Amino acid sequence: MGSWGRYWFWPAALLDLAAEIRTGLDQKASTRSHMHHREEHMLCRVGLSMAMLGALLGTPTHAQDFYRGKTLTLVIGNTAGSGYDTYGRLIARQMAKHLPGTPNVVPQNMPGAGSVKAADYMYMIAPKDGTHLGLVMPGALVDPLANTAVKYRYEPSKFEFIGTADSSAKLCFGLELSPVKSIEEAQQTKAIVASGPRADYPLMLNALLKTKFQIVTGYPGPSEQLMALERGEGDLICGLDLTAVNTLRPGLLQSGKAKILVHFGFGPRPLLTSLGVPDIWKFISEQDRPLVELIAAEQQFQRPFIAPPGTPAARVAELRAAFDAVMRDPDFLGEAKKSNLEINPMTGTEVAAALERVYAAPKVLVDRMSKVSR
Repeated sequence: MGSWGRYWFWPAALLDLAAEIRTGLDQKASTRSHMHHREEHMLCRVGLSMAMLGALLGTPTHAQDFYRGKTLTLVIGNTAGSGYDTYGRLIARQMAKHLPGTPNVVPQNMPGAGSVKAADYMYMIAPKDGTHLGLVMPGALVDPLANTAVKYRYEPSKFEFIGTADSSAKLCFGLELSPVKSIEEAQQTKAIVASGPRADYPLMLNALLKTKFQIVTGYPGPSEQLMALERGEGDLICGLDLTAVNTLRPGLLQSGKAKILVHFGFGPRPLLTSLGVPDIWKFISEQDRPLVELIAAEQQFQRPFIAPPGTPAARVAELRAAFDAVMRDPDFLGEAKKSNLEINPMTGTEVAAALERVYAAPKVLVDRMSKVSR
């Protein structure tokens, strides 16, 4: 097909107009008395038709060619080998084929402060042209609500939300040598929790359930926390999501070596149900339930993908469409299953709405969350 063949969709009226122009020009010699008027009329219509052609031909080409030959950088706000890294790299491998122009998608790890470093980069530094995408921990989006706002240089609601690959269940667990193997034991016996920079879940349990956790922060990611547990530096990990454990230590939870005290989530998980793991709601009073629901709300968008604020609407639409297509792609779903990744996606619009609900929480509840879990 020639270069003009792809524009078979031209309106029929425009083609008829072209035929009329040719006929009129061929007959001009026999109608010389009307030539001046006729040619003026034809020139006007030719000009109009060219403008229509320009509108038809220009826009689709630009939309299709934006990503052609470009690199889309995926900034992953966690360490290499973490659950976030696994999700990010798998989605990066699938994303290109669902974007017009098939760009090269390159993952880049940027851990630090529970993904705050990556969120800050996406907000303040990353180009706003559609060539940068971020995968951050949800705490980076929720923490500005409960902490001093001046600590953050970004406003979470201004990000463009592309979607989330999973909603999560989080675990509090140890190994066979842990001095505590249940919430009841943790209320009586001290235990060391190996934690990342953010220790909201063990802090919440200390405040609401009077557990005796001694929290050691400073482990940058899940891999380091698990190694601390295996080396005996810590007795427990509290707040690590189910997929991260299954990805980094396949089979651990089913082996009987892991002693799971409790899980945090909004619905049953078949694996945890089969293991008889109690959920947090068994231990929480009705009075405290709204508080715990607010603290755990971020689990709805556990793997959020964001674009910088100000990214053109057309690029946001393309990124969202590509992300949604990946979530349905049989190749992706097959690879995710092999990697023990749970896929419970939400669209970008749904993630934005969920975050908006979190930020609409009553101030008295937010203030209590700040005291209990931060």
